[in-house]
Amino acid sequence: MRKKAWVRVIEAFLALLLIMAVVLIIISSQNDNKKSEISSKIYQEELMVLREIEMDQSLKEIVLKYNYGDDFPESVRLKIDENIKNYLECTGKICRIGDLCEAESLPTKDVYVQSILLAATQDIYSPRQLVLFCWIKEGYRGKQNN
Repeated sequence: MRKKAWVRVIEAFLALLLIMAVVLIIISSQNDNKKSEISSKIYQEELMVLREIEMDQSLKEIVLKYNYGDDFPESVRLKIDENIKNYLECTGKICRIGDLCEAESLPTKDVYVQSILLAATQDIYSPRQLVLFCWIKEGYRGKQNN
């Protein structure tokens, strides 16, 4: 009789563990889906800003004439700031094609990176890579629809 009682206790414990595991898997997959949606939206935002810079002839020319080692062009920085959503913080970098293009200092959180190749205007051929690094602002808890 005592063995049956212990077997039932162990069965109940294992059943409880199994239910908890299933619940944790479901919660985890929902968080992954939400994070994937946010990532997709941020990448789209970055690409939209980069495309606007690409289509603006004066900004494109500024990027193509950029001298490595100089400060990031202020007019490009302003274009990024005016077009990026308020829940994001971004920084940009201009690099040679084929070079490893890393930002000097980034936060220790998820950083979303998009880049675009700018090759030439009618008068200038000087291929450059414009890279945009973005992350969600510290303390931002609202929906990313602004």
